Amino acid sequence: MKTFFRHYTQVFLLVSILFYLLGVLTQLGQSPLGCPDWPGCFGEVLIVPRLFSAGWFAPLMTLWSQNQLMIPWLMVGLSGLLLLLSLGERRQGLRGIVLASLILVLTSFIAMRAIPIDHPTPLSLLLGVVMVCLIHRLFVAGSAMEPPREALPFLTWLSRFGLLLLLMDAYLGGWLSLAGGGLSCPEVPTCLGHWLPTADYLGLMKAFLGSQGGDAALRSPGALIALNVLHRILSVLVFLLLTLLAQGLTSNPKAPALSKEGLWLSALLLMEVALGLGLVLLRLPVVLGVAHAFVALLLILRVSRIEQRLGRAPVGSLEPQPTEWSSRSEPPPMAPVSPPAPHELPTAGGAKGD
Repeated sequence: MKTFFRHYTQVFLLVSILFYLLGVLTQLGQSPLGCPDWPGCFGEVLIVPRLFSAGWFAPLMTLWSQNQLMIPWLMVGLSGLLLLLSLGERRQGLRGIVLASLILVLTSFIAMRAIPIDHPTPLSLLLGVVMVCLIHRLFVAGSAMEPPREALPFLTWLSRFGLLLLLMDAYLGGWLSLAGGGLSCPEVPTCLGHWLPTADYLGLMKAFLGSQGGDAALRSPGALIALNVLHRILSVLVFLLLTLLAQGLTSNPKAPALSKEGLWLSALLLMEVALGLGLVLLRLPVVLGVAHAFVALLLILRVSRIEQRLGRAPVGSLEPQPTEWSSRSEPPPMAPVSPPAPHELPTAGGAKGD
């Protein structure tokens, strides 16, 4: 039963990642400012490899669009079976049942909203990321991994804060792609020749709150520039925080089992930065856009895994605490010997008599 539950959770995780990437592929292929081919953009180069053309995934997109209303309910059925299996899994305990219940509630909410895949929303993309993250946490919870030797509260809270900012950054990135503002800042690191260009932040706030005139304000160039600038600022902040987390985990004597996690986190951060720069410089090719979203999802799952493993640290140390003198190289000093009393000393006459 334990092995079947773990295998089922793993397959469910892979299926959810596949569905998420198909949604991203549909979104980027229909983006107003996206280039459907690479290298080049809309046939500006003479030779375009067929692998990177827009038509190679057309049959897959057709099948996906025809079953767009059935797929969310398929996820609901898979989530319900996951909850039933978690009830019989003693190793997961109450935490596993709660996670499986949250996954079922989230998939049901997405299915009942009946969001067409041809017209996705930033909220639907964010909910998809959160659903994949919850499934991954349920899979990691059943894994036997070595916990840190000591509690690391600073790194634990840093991973939690970094995960929150990473989800917010993913939301802004998805919103930017859906709004067609990927090239509102056509160069890096500046935007239209300025570090902080003039932008319509008020119109962006109206669009975020859903107030009257918010959709029209978001279609203005000023609001798209504001969204792009906020996405870049948050990306830099996330990069700095997660780099600090990776450096704190690498070769940490208190958590030697998490050293590889820090290396993987550093590698994913560098890949994400390189793909983000490539998207702007190459004018939003679809292939790089899907790769950017995929690496971002892997980055979210990696930070969630690190936070989960740091949370398993014991309150105290797993190793015996050193005594007062065990950590010193020299032995403890001997107690002073008191001199003998005067009546115990031998006299001169007694020495001669002997």
